[in-house]
Amino acid sequence: MKYRVLGKTGLKVSEVGFGGWPIGGNAFGNSYGPTDDKQSLAAIGRALELGCNFFDTADVYGHGHSEELLGQALRGCRSEVIIATKVGGDFYHGTPRMNFNSDYLEFALGRAVKD
Repeated sequence: MKYRVLGKTGLKVSEVGFGGWPIGGNAFGNSYGPTDDKQSLAAIGRALELGCNFFDTADVYGHGHSEELLGQALRGCRSEVIIATKVGGDFYHGTPRMNFNSDYLEFALGRAVKD
């Protein structure tokens, strides 16, 4: 695996990252389709074996399921990986909408790192 520095952060990330949208599942009808958590966890493990250390997710991927699976799979090696998440799609408070209010962003990021 090749690595490069992520912008001005100084973080060395793999040139190939793992996108978490497909592992979020389709319980809410807005994703790729049915998924299997066991296969998803195996895919994350294989990405690690191949040298991937950059994982991308968002709270809207399976309404947090992608973040939960990544948290579960990466728990033992958290200091060795970089996880990027995105927030702003507020589906927690009534009708889904974009919400970039600082209170909401703090709430959503808090949920993302709870595990």
